[in-house]
Amino acid sequence: MGVAVIPDDWTAGYVSLCVDWPDSPDWLAILRGLLTSPHTEEFWDRFTGTPSDALAAIMPTFQNNLHPERCPMVETGMIMMWPKVDPPTGWIAFNGQMVQKTDYPQLWEFLGDLYGENEFEFQIGPGPGRFPVGYEEDGDYATPINHYGGEYEHILTVEEMPTHSHIQDEHNHTQSAHNHTQVSHNHTQNPHTHTQRFTIQTGTMVAGGGIGDSGVDNSGSTTAVNVAATATNIEATATNQGATATNQNEGTGTAHNNLPPYFVTQFIIKT
Repeated sequence: MGVAVIPDDWTAGYVSLCVDWPDSPDWLAILRGLLTSPHTEEFWDRFTGTPSDALAAIMPTFQNNLHPERCPMVETGMIMMWPKVDPPTGWIAFNGQMVQKTDYPQLWEFLGDLYGENEFEFQIGPGPGRFPVGYEEDGDYATPINHYGGEYEHILTVEEMPTHSHIQDEHNHTQSAHNHTQVSHNHTQNPHTHTQRFTIQTGTMVAGGGIGDSGVDNSGSTTAVNVAATATNIEATATNQGATATNQNEGTGTAHNNLPPYFVTQFIIKT
């Protein structure tokens, strides 16, 4: 690193440097001396008696171990995730808590009433248990900034249900008692006669008054023909008995979990 002439002008602006520094009283005293009075010989005399001896002893250590780097800028109001419950120094939990305006004046000046306030307090972020969503100008769900939305649980509405069918209980439809009657009608036959063929009996009279020979009485064969007659049914309307079909119920109608897979962490904000 070498010896450098350190100017006394501290008005040219500042830069944040990250420096690993030994945690001992002597080294911390040297750090304070370098930052406050680098040209004061009395400061160095406390350690070696002469400034040149102190510089000769310290500078090689600086050369080998001191590696200043630009620190990341952390502004008031910056939010980050933190894996523990308690925030580090200079940060507080971003969980909707109310804090005193006088305790965090810079953060109060930055947030104002963005999340809510009263006379003496202001709110630090939304309530816990919400997922952050990236802002989208004129978006359907991600606007305006700090908008609240979503549900932990949700019950489906009729419009959200998929198209489906309901199965009915097995049932019958019965009819009122009724008769089918026919128009009064007759069955008639073609006009016809039944005739018989007969013969005269001849023979010899025998004792006792009888005829010795007898003839045979033969009837004439005649076929009767029915006249066709069509029966006409009288119209009768059957009346169905009312039967109510009962659909089988499915489901319970309770709310379902509406959260994606998640893990819990702490959000903190820089004061």
